[in-house]
Amino acid sequence: MKIIKKINNNFAMALNDTGQEVIVAGKGIGFPKTPYQLEDSTKIEKIYKVPQDTTIDLLQSFSPEVIEYTHAVVNIGERILSKQLNMSVFLTLADHISFAIERLEQKMEITNPLNWEIKHFFPLHYEIGLEAIRYIEKQTGLIIPKDEASSIAMHFINDEIGRSNFHETTSVMLILTNVLNIVKYHYNVEFDEESFMYQRFITHLKYFVIRHLSGEDSSEKESEMYQLFKERYVSEYQCVNKIEHYLNEMYGWNLNIDEKFYLMIHIHRNVN
Repeated sequence: MKIIKKINNNFAMALNDTGQEVIVAGKGIGFPKTPYQLEDSTKIEKIYKVPQDTTIDLLQSFSPEVIEYTHAVVNIGERILSKQLNMSVFLTLADHISFAIERLEQKMEITNPLNWEIKHFFPLHYEIGLEAIRYIEKQTGLIIPKDEASSIAMHFINDEIGRSNFHETTSVMLILTNVLNIVKYHYNVEFDEESFMYQRFITHLKYFVIRHLSGEDSSEKESEMYQLFKERYVSEYQCVNKIEHYLNEMYGWNLNIDEKFYLMIHIHRNVN
């Protein structure tokens, strides 16, 4: 691999075997005079693909410390989520970490109004945030509020659900909260948030909401079962109608028979 430009001592721009520009991370990889041919590939800890609109100047605008912190946090995320993350996550996260440290050093308050929602709906991503703030605290000596764990988690949630901005991700959590509240108030119950059925319900709701936000259509296959179910479980049917009314009024969504059917099933399992 050819190292073509230094970012800092441990990060550099390079050309891979197909001539594609990539960012490589590895101890001392940016220290030699560039350009040079890297013969020992074991020095490379990670390779990031470079988005088309990314420039070397953007990466060099971050301090070497922020780049190191971001690299470590991305590694935490990849370990917990068991997936490889792209350079877009790295860039938005580096910008966030840089600004957060600046605010903390100036004794500015950091809060996240979605802290509860992130913690409950995306526990793995929240765990990334918690581990990330512990790491950054150790490196900087700063005391970081727990709300910052939610803010860091948002970057990984964005990548997970394929959204390009925080507004759309916020919409997902707002809709989840309101749908769950409709069910709770309809039945006057509190969910067992540690139960397997509740976690399955949340997972179903997340992908249901994401599908609608993306404008994807879903096929209808359960019309006969739906008719039987709504006749037998009248309260669940009424509850789903309330959910559909809310989604139609607020977002213009219409639910098909399959969507109503599976919502009824999940509601039944969680309130009985």
